[in-house]
Amino acid sequence: MTMPGGSLRRVTSLAIKQSGVLGNHYHNHPEYFSVLSGNPTVLTAPREDPDSITVRNYPDGGHIVMQPGEAHAFHFDEPGELISSMDGAFDPNDMHPLPLKHPDKQQ
Repeated sequence: MTMPGGSLRRVTSLAIKQSGVLGNHYHNHPEYFSVLSGNPTVLTAPREDPDSITVRNYPDGGHIVMQPGEAHAFHFDEPGELISSMDGAFDPNDMHPLPLKHPDKQQ
């Protein structure tokens, strides 16, 4: 996929087979997602204030940009939800754990 400014990005599609949580980390680079189907709940918070959580839903799809240092977690409730991640090459050294607790759920 070509992003604004002409840069090329690798695209990874994730088909959700069961409910659960993905993420609970942040990176030192931006990360881009597209919701292709379903209605995931997305939690975000600045790494400096992980208790300051923003909760968003994407019932009609949409694009999500995670800023550098923004912790994020996707809550999937239904099998069949589909998102795409547009990212550079995976760097395990740039993935920092930071669990976010959904304000209305245990997890």
